[in-house]
Amino acid sequence: MSLALCAIVPAASFAGGKPSSCGTDVTNLRVTIVDESGYNITSDGNKDYFSTKSNKVAVGFQVSNCSYDFTMNLFGSSRTINVSGLTRTDLFPPDGTTTSGFFNFDRIASVPITPISSTDLYHAAFVSWCSGGVDWNPADRTINLNGEGNRQDAYAPCGVDDNGKYFARRAAGFGLPDQYGLRFQNSSIDSNFRVGNDTVFIKVYHPTPNTWELVPDTAVWHWNRYPTENYHFIESFPNWILDDTTIGEILTENPGEAALTYSPNGGTYSSINHETLPFRILVTKP
Repeated sequence: MSLALCAIVPAASFAGGKPSSCGTDVTNLRVTIVDESGYNITSDGNKDYFSTKSNKVAVGFQVSNCSYDFTMNLFGSSRTINVSGLTRTDLFPPDGTTTSGFFNFDRIASVPITPISSTDLYHAAFVSWCSGGVDWNPADRTINLNGEGNRQDAYAPCGVDDNGKYFARRAAGFGLPDQYGLRFQNSSIDSNFRVGNDTVFIKVYHPTPNTWELVPDTAVWHWNRYPTENYHFIESFPNWILDDTTIGEILTENPGEAALTYSPNGGTYSSINHETLPFRILVTKP
């Protein structure tokens, strides 16, 4: 998938509705990057983003390549995403502010409907998906359907927030200028790319068939480690150790902690700093 490359290359072109075994790309999305005090990843002030050839904006769910990734490519466009509050002002002078022209949120299009309560109509199917882990075909890296008709790719534990709303967890990455990037965790399915595996996942809320909300988690994770926190987890996964303070390691509980990465000339990625970058992205489909 393209997440491992997101710090240096644009997203692959959408297939323009070309049929595949997984379905067709979804390109009629509207993306709102919320501009509010306290958020460090915000819009450029020109309202929502949506695909348009005239301004070279490409946004959508990549379904035809079976990655289910949510990507936005602004390379060549006058639109940008603003990133502020970076502590490495030596790399982003004078005040730690820069822009992003590309992001990739991993497997958003395969997240099933997330219930808003334990009595929600979608609760049983979501719990089944969360407890099912990953069921895939390593030879071609395709994900099998479960009994409810969802792609069984729950590679990180699900959660319930303080308001009783359920969410999935996914990885994400943003491209920055000069071969820098931002990483929010990793997928155990699509990449052995482990830079950023001590950062937060993205919480994915998908309460209706046509709406998604993406916000960073509030606690740092480790592969095979998990810090004690206030969430109520649905199911223990074989690749994670849950609520075990003898093994778990709490690094921080800053919402939005990401790894600032560097990949010179497309080479090996390295993590050069941690940055706290909260944001909120809303996605709607007509």
